[in-house]
Amino acid sequence: MTPVDVGHHSALEERVFNRLRPRFEELGYEFTAQPDGSLLPGFLDGYVPDAIATRADDRVVIEIKGSHASGSDKILALRRRFEGQTDWRLTVIYGSDDVSQDMIIPMPEIEAVRNRSSEVRAMVEGGYVRAALVMAFSLLESTLHLVTLSDDGRPKKPGTVVQELAMNGLIDRLSEERLRSLIDVRNRIVHGDLGRDVAAEDVDFMLAAIDRAIGSAFAV
Repeated sequence: MTPVDVGHHSALEERVFNRLRPRFEELGYEFTAQPDGSLLPGFLDGYVPDAIATRADDRVVIEIKGSHASGSDKILALRRRFEGQTDWRLTVIYGSDDVSQDMIIPMPEIEAVRNRSSEVRAMVEGGYVRAALVMAFSLLESTLHLVTLSDDGRPKKPGTVVQELAMNGLIDRLSEERLRSLIDVRNRIVHGDLGRDVAAEDVDFMLAAIDRAIGSAFAV
């Protein structure tokens, strides 16, 4: 099999490792940076990931990239190796090498996300549907921070949030397409379009997608 070389970002890797290791270890994983090939499955022959995190019921391969545009074709080729694999999964972290641009969002708890979902539903019932949609996108990003264990905690654009949830198998293709269609609505509201209408059903859909993503990640 042709080796997949997706590149390295040593300064970024070091910062991400420092954040990831304690998160995984708290959840019972063994975290290994730049693992030896003997620790990897045969279908990854020729590829050495930036890190792996393993425990009895889950094995995660972690690749760190400096941007979404960096090595996208090679990342796609790497993802194809994981098709049909049930024992291992791939998570790709995208981030900036510029430390001055870092803003780290604390990882939320499941109960906190669900409590805020109830608040958003109450907003819809009270007629504040536009504000509820904006808050639902905030919850969608919180969900990404929660369910993607290798997430670095940095703020992300709505499109990136939807993409990473889809790439990690936490929302299906149809959900991804509908969420993407709502990003323009959200952006118009945030940036001052006071005449933009929002359907309550769209907010309900977003909250249901959030609940399914949490359920898929944690089997709860």
